Amino acid sequence: MTNNLLSLLKTEFLNRFRLGTIRNERNKKVKYRYIAMGVLYIFLAIVLAGYCFGISYGYSYLGMSYVVPGYALMITSIIILFFTFLKTNGILFSTRDYDMITALPIKKRTMIASKFLSMYINNLAFAVVVMVPMAVGYEMWNGFNAGIVAFWFLGILFAPLLPMTIAAAVGMAILAIG
Repeated sequence: MTNNLLSLLKTEFLNRFRLGTIRNERNKKVKYRYIAMGVLYIFLAIVLAGYCFGISYGYSYLGMSYVVPGYALMITSIIILFFTFLKTNGILFSTRDYDMITALPIKKRTMIASKFLSMYINNLAFAVVVMVPMAVGYEMWNGFNAGIVAFWFLGILFAPLLPMTIAAAVGMAILAIG
């Protein structure tokens, strides 16, 4: 199961980020368009990380550092809920790759696990971009504490789970109604 799961995850990410298109495309315009979109996403992630660090640093400077962990979790949850809600039908319920995957000798449980795991890894990237800069700003004012760093790490790992579950349930309900 693990080998099939890793193969499905690899295929999912290669298709989602168009890495095969970038590597094998002969048309320079299409290739540069995908590269430009990748650079734009990286730039937006850097801007979001800087904004989150600024918020954390500002709250800590004003003596309100106790607000930063909850604020980091709230921002992460809202971003993940919004983007997962938009992507749920495309990732979980897409029929584009369903025929290809069902033709493979892979259990349905492995297919579903790969879909949810790819969605979790995608949302984990949002959590890292938001919560790591906020943790750095928080730790700069409150001093380094290994216990607090462990809580930040656990928060980053578990923050995507609840919004992802809510968005998947709402997307499934909308699909069932439609």
